[in-house]
Amino acid sequence: MFEPKSDAGPEWRYPDWKSSPTLPVIRCVELGSVLSRLRRFNVEVVASGNDEFGDYAVFQDIDEHFVMLRQAPMDSTRPIDIVARERLTMRENHRAYNPGVAPLPRDIQGIDSIIRHVADLGAMAAFYSDTVGLPIVEAAPTHVVLDCGDSTALELRAGGQAESPPQDRFEVPDAFILRVDNFDGFRETLLANEVRIVNDRIQFGRGVLGYICDPEGHLIGYEERYEQSGCRDNAVAFAEDMEANRRWRERSW
Repeated sequence: MFEPKSDAGPEWRYPDWKSSPTLPVIRCVELGSVLSRLRRFNVEVVASGNDEFGDYAVFQDIDEHFVMLRQAPMDSTRPIDIVARERLTMRENHRAYNPGVAPLPRDIQGIDSIIRHVADLGAMAAFYSDTVGLPIVEAAPTHVVLDCGDSTALELRAGGQAESPPQDRFEVPDAFILRVDNFDGFRETLLANEVRIVNDRIQFGRGVLGYICDPEGHLIGYEERYEQSGCRDNAVAFAEDMEANRRWRERSW
């Protein structure tokens, strides 16, 4: 989950998408169609081009958060792209869904990845793979791609810099949140590895949420969402959370 903070967050924004530690990437089926729609609303594209991941364009939303749009080549052999094509085929054949959520436009598939620009690519790749537990699916001198599940990835790229760790999640304008199956177990792993805790435990009716910092001071959230039987304070479990939990249980290990 990408989490742009507006009313509850700071007024400042990361000034450059090329060094932003939390840049969301939206996977497009037809990039040109999405750009045409943005132009109709007078949204300015600040950068565009092509790289090893495909065609891309970057814009700022109305609250000045940077967002990247990307369309991967249909013949891409990258593991994340192969899984994404399989899921797109399932969607077109009405065999995949997120219940309770309005369908996306046909030219957008969903969140592709979060780009985190880092200062020390090797050290950060080791942290996210060994400590956080995300499998590395692609490694190159300029980037490392880690699997976040459900065809979503974390892309570590060179070009970032370390920051002073925040004291609270609302001090940072952008973050991303990982869905975990066992909040307490994951928390114990973090503590055992002396990971810096920012917000230790935020309990709410449908789940529990926490925030940590990586070794370069960048914010990450982790969250467990409950089935209906675990909800508190008369909360109703979201259908998409129950679907995500079902996919997790049926995952082959």
